[in-house]
Amino acid sequence: MKTTKIITLAFLVTILLFSINSYSQGGRMAKEMQNRASFDTFDLDENGQITASEFEKVREERQTQNAKKGGMMRNKANAPSFKSIDLDTDGVISPSEFAKNQANRFNSRANTKNGQGMKGRMQNSASFDTFDLNNDEFISASEFKDVRAQRQAQNAKKGGMIRNKTTSPSFETIDLNSDGKLSKDEFAKNQANMFNSRSNTQNKQGMIGGMRNRASFDTFDLNKDEFISASEFKDVRTQRQAQNAKKGGMMRNKTTSPSFETIDLNSDGKLSKDEFSKNQANMFNSRSNTQNKQGMIGGMQNRASFDTFDLDGNGQITASEFKKVREERQTQNAKNGGIIRNKANAPSFESIDLDTDGVISPSEFAKNQANRFKNK
Repeated sequence: MKTTKIITLAFLVTILLFSINSYSQGGRMAKEMQNRASFDTFDLDENGQITASEFEKVREERQTQNAKKGGMMRNKANAPSFKSIDLDTDGVISPSEFAKNQANRFNSRANTKNGQGMKGRMQNSASFDTFDLNNDEFISASEFKDVRAQRQAQNAKKGGMIRNKTTSPSFETIDLNSDGKLSKDEFAKNQANMFNSRSNTQNKQGMIGGMRNRASFDTFDLNKDEFISASEFKDVRTQRQAQNAKKGGMMRNKTTSPSFETIDLNSDGKLSKDEFSKNQANMFNSRSNTQNKQGMIGGMQNRASFDTFDLDGNGQITASEFKKVREERQTQNAKNGGIIRNKANAPSFESIDLDTDGVISPSEFAKNQANRFKNK
């Protein structure tokens, strides 16, 4: 399966080098936010508050996991203490206290790293007090409407873009208990959700560019015989590297570029569509992991590869393999405090098996991954 780690890498790295300057700082900061534990991660008994024992237990577990992955452990002297987050000193951390601590930590890092794009959004985000016009500790529907309209008008005067009303969160979606008013906790949760959504969008920008500029099988199959010969592979690669050089891109070191031989899994002197697609899928995952280590992107790190599902290593995924691996990953994700994907929305085996032959091929798997990424 080692050949499955190749062709995409050669051209993905080229695309990566083009886009790195535009999003590297924002990507690093977005990744930090993505890896940051949520309130629910610490609220082990799910009673809506975090006790000192829960806080210490989760922090120690996360530091241990980080150390195993080779990450740097935060200095305990500099890490925020339970008492510093428990603003009202009632012995528990509420969702709003947790959200305030996260915002303060992010702003502090933003100032240090000068992550102007995301930092600017955080700074310009209206506080609860901005909307609570009568200072009664709640935001009414009329207050919400008036302040939003006022802020949009001010933004328009400054030449800013007005958020589309159809996509901006409504009062009703923020009012989680539907009591006709927004509490501080509801407001804080909405702000956290909005920020995480924007972080994910920023993270995807660079990778989407790579997906669009990736050479397809047809790009290499010059004579359209449904196979890629060694000469076609060499000619197209040379041509694309030359084009990249003209655009100011860096050329990949030939000693580390994937070779034709390593992609040709059955050593028949030509590349089939399955060999090409399987390599793209696996190397896309490899690229995602590499970017995560560099602090540029976090969204694709946990995505399973074709080989993860192909338990018997026969080059195809059966329905039973698909079901078994998915259930194991969901269980593991739940243990790690992650959110389990809704089965009604998750792609089914049938939807990935495009030719309905009862197995998923590498090319079908790759197409599904690409479609899922584009739709997120």
